[in-house]
Amino acid sequence: MLAFAAVKGLTLDRRNLIKRWKSWGKEPQQDSDLTDSQIMDIAETDGERAYRLSEGPENTIVVQCEKYPNVGFVRGTTEGKDWKSDILKGMGYGDANFKKYVREVNMFLADHPQIDTLIGHSLGFGVVLNVVEDKPHIRIVGLDGAMILGPNNVTSTKSRNINTDSQFDRLLDPFGPREKRHDPRKYFDSSLDASDRVGHQAWNAPYHKKFVGDISRQQEKRTGYYSGKISYKSSHVTMDRLDTEKLGIF
Repeated sequence: MLAFAAVKGLTLDRRNLIKRWKSWGKEPQQDSDLTDSQIMDIAETDGERAYRLSEGPENTIVVQCEKYPNVGFVRGTTEGKDWKSDILKGMGYGDANFKKYVREVNMFLADHPQIDTLIGHSLGFGVVLNVVEDKPHIRIVGLDGAMILGPNNVTSTKSRNINTDSQFDRLLDPFGPREKRHDPRKYFDSSLDASDRVGHQAWNAPYHKKFVGDISRQQEKRTGYYSGKISYKSSHVTMDRLDTEKLGIF
């Protein structure tokens, strides 16, 4: 899978590269108004709940967020059949399991009309990208999202995809910027989950220095555009002191 993804990332045709160039710095069409801070909070709470549910009889790929009832969190890979889906979809073939996940999220949206935002982690963002192709009203955000599983591969300009600095995440989103960094020592810490050791949980990492931005505008921070630029939006909810301390600003 890794070798295939590397080749795929290096051999995108000129039309895709031109599309990315033309979209440089533009506002993604379906990016959510959630701040980075809110997204990390959701990942730490509802995201963890989604992964816990995947281990029991209530196995589901998407959950409604408790603090933000208009938001759904779509989890990523948890078992062997998911890895199979990752590989096949990366090659351009959606297997039964991946199609089931797409149907499940579509049903979730039908059953929860108040949901207007989806956050997808890893495989989950690949599912989200396929779900919202015909739903321009749904706002989306990726966390270490598998852009190579989207219908337009890594050329999508739909939203942010907040990536960490691991080689694993470079393969999932070959052209995406690396916003978050992990302490290299954690890769050798056997007490951590495998996904955390490879730097695949962006909400557990601080920002790279180049993504810190102007301190005076930090409260409106929104990163993650594949162009690598930082965008600010005045309508964003401001972060509290704890959030800014997390980012190492003060």
